[in-house]
Amino acid sequence: MESPSVFFLILTMLTFTDHVHNQRIHASVNPLPVGSSVTLSSDTSITVGSWMFNGSNLVLIYPGGYMLNKNKTERIIFKSPSSLTITSARLADSGLYKLEEMNVFSVELELSVQEPISNATLSAKTTDLVEFNDTADLMCSVSTGTSLSYKWLAGTSAISSGPRMQLSNGGATISIVGVTRYDQGPYRCNVSNGVGYDLSPPLTLNISYGPSNTTVKVMPDLYMHRSGSDITLSCSADSSPTATVQWMINEVYHNRSSSQLDLQNIKESDSGIYKCVSYNPVTKRSSSNTTEIRVMDPVTAVVIINNGGPAIVDKMFTLRCEVTGPFVSIEWWKNGSLIVPDNRTVFGNKTLTLNPVQRSDGGLYKCYAFNLVSDMTSSPFAVEVNFGPEMPRVMGPNVVKSGNNVTLRCWATSVPPSQYRWFFNGSL
Repeated sequence: MESPSVFFLILTMLTFTDHVHNQRIHASVNPLPVGSSVTLSSDTSITVGSWMFNGSNLVLIYPGGYMLNKNKTERIIFKSPSSLTITSARLADSGLYKLEEMNVFSVELELSVQEPISNATLSAKTTDLVEFNDTADLMCSVSTGTSLSYKWLAGTSAISSGPRMQLSNGGATISIVGVTRYDQGPYRCNVSNGVGYDLSPPLTLNISYGPSNTTVKVMPDLYMHRSGSDITLSCSADSSPTATVQWMINEVYHNRSSSQLDLQNIKESDSGIYKCVSYNPVTKRSSSNTTEIRVMDPVTAVVIINNGGPAIVDKMFTLRCEVTGPFVSIEWWKNGSLIVPDNRTVFGNKTLTLNPVQRSDGGLYKCYAFNLVSDMTSSPFAVEVNFGPEMPRVMGPNVVKSGNNVTLRCWATSVPPSQYRWFFNGSL
């Protein structure tokens, strides 16, 4: 080898030229793990030039020989002007390598020596959070590794940075602002570099939320309930931890605090507005919902009465329907057919009035009463229309032999049957 003065003389003769685009440096591996070897080579043999690292000379090449930098010869193997091998690579070997051919070309290569990643772990400032109130801060760390790149996963989906998902510390920390119940995870961080990766164990957040969507269900679900029956009310809400429940009836607290309220043998006095109030002791929030319970007694008896005397043709006649229990409506039926009002048939609150009565109004009458929980029909009530007597007729012979017996008969249509009196020549 030449003396240092010769090295300096030849180095000062080098001139820097523009890059020649068809020249390049190849690396046998890049990036590479710490402790491995890498060979840098060029497509073209060098006659006069140099290998440089981060602006410092590694090898000076001249016709018939080369000169290594004495401070960097320990792990550098130089076999040919266009090939350079680095053994037992260290992190400090990362940097810009340049190969120059004097007055011909200059090419560069960025080499990265990286430490393999091990033991990726995920931690949180706290895993117990309240929905909408708190921010989750997750930190990803490794025992070893350099040139780290971080990818965050929620379940199997990648997390993108946004207003609620804020990355910091080079991506090693993620903050979930204003957590919701859907942010529980599990979370993982995938840490990678050019020589490998490691996936952290999962971490799940415990997010207290609710109560919300409080609902009240009634079984059986009826608009009107019959007195004497049983009703079950159940209350549910979306809540973590499970919400406590308190019942109110017409805004008065009930002494029952379970999610189910059983009402047995209900009465009309049990009608009212039932409210379920759910409360989460962790979030300090409450939610409520209401339902209305309506209770009605059934119809227990229906009877037709007549307090106005018999039905007489051409007179007014009224029947009354007496109902025991609340009713919504009454219908009148005659001989199995529904009676409809007309100009002489009038319905009152509980009455049927015929005015004037006709002979055809006779028959079997029924009263049908119903409400929202029951119905009942009265026993038949027979109406007989009274009329007559119509013009009587006398039947018998017009001529008889003296001394014989004669029978005369008098007949007239009438309800009830007529009474008869006989007159002879105007005398009774």
